Parts: sequence; structure tokens; C-alpha cells
Amino acid sequence: NWANTMWVIQGKKLIDVNTAYRGTVRIGFGATKVTDLVDDVTNTDPSVTVEDVTKTSAFNLVLGGGIEKRKGSTRVVGVYGAQALIALGSGKTTYEYGNAINADNPVTSRTTEEKAGSTFGFGVGVFGGVEWFCAPKISLSGEYMWGFMLNSTGSGETTTEGWDPTANNGNGALETTTTETGKSSSFGLDTSISGLSIGLNFYFQ
Repeated sequence: NWANTMWVIQGKKLIDVNTAYRGTVRIGFGATKVTDLVDDVTNTDPSVTVEDVTKTSAFNLVLGGGIEKRKGSTRVVGVYGAQALIALGSGKTTYEYGNAINADNPVTSRTTEEKAGSTFGFGVGVFGGVEWFCAPKISLSGEYMWGFMLNSTGSGETTTEGWDPTANNGNGALETTTTETGKSSSFGLDTSISGLSIGLNFYFQ
């Protein structure tokens, strides 16, 4: 989930002993490839196989910024403040088949591509917690965040292919069809997804 701070990198810049600017970033790219061996429909030998390949890719971007106020001068410091986040995401899955569709293999319909709609997220919240310095420039922290979150996903596309025996004057032909998927959105006013975020912090001078 884009608002889950377990999956972001966060930095802060102290501008005085009681105030810090905070920045959050997540830039993620991912791809997977799965190959399955299936029977070759053109060969009666069951030991002969072809490959079906599924490829999935995804992209995630989260950017955030905020201000942090600090209270205390001992090894235990209270922190509180406000922060905003924006996020973008997208994904696509393609399917490649070892058995071609034709008159000898008249598959009526199979999916060749699923493209997810682009996702946009926005959130604003306030946070509060405690930071404990276990060493002069190393601390452990725990924070709760409460705020507003909005996600919106646009229409995606699904592409299928299949054999139409009535096409081409009754000789049959391969046809491709692309359809749109629906949109979705969500809204929440709550604590952050995990409730509590835990941080290991290093300070440099």
C-alpha cells in the first residue's frame, strides 16, 4: 500500500534543536517472468512441449514532505508534526503462448495483455511519537500517523485474441479485441495502514 511507511525511505534535516524538515521517497520498478511447459497441440507425442510465458511489470513512486517538531533534550525526545504524500503507480501483464491460434487450434478466447489503470494517491496527516537515542547519533523511533488518504485508479485495458470461424468468408481468422476495465477510488480518514511505524535513525553532521 502506497501509504505504508514501512516501504519508504525517509530523511530529515534539523534546522534547529526543535525543528526538522522531513522528506520521503519510494521509487520502485519490478518485473517477473514465469514460463510454463504445455503440450504441443501440433504433435501427438506427449513428451513434446512448448512454452507459455507470463510477464508482469510494475512501477511505484511515492514522494512526501513535512515538518517535525521536537520536545526534550535528553535521550528521550517527543516528536510531532504534519506530512503530505503523493503517489503514482502502474502495472501490466502480458501472456505469450507457445501454441498459435489457427484452424487446427481454434481457441475461442484467451488473454494476451492486462494493463492496469494508472493509480494516483494523495494523503495529508499529523503524526506523533517518541525517539530514543541509544547512542549519540543513533536512535530508535516509534510514531503514529492519523490523516486523510485518497486513491484513484483510472480505466485499464484487457486485450484478448480468439479464432472466429465465420470470418474471412467462412475460412476463419484470428481476431483481437481490446476492452476497457472499470475505474475505482477509495477514501479514508484513519491511522496509517500499519498503525505504528518503527524507525532506525542515523544522524550525520
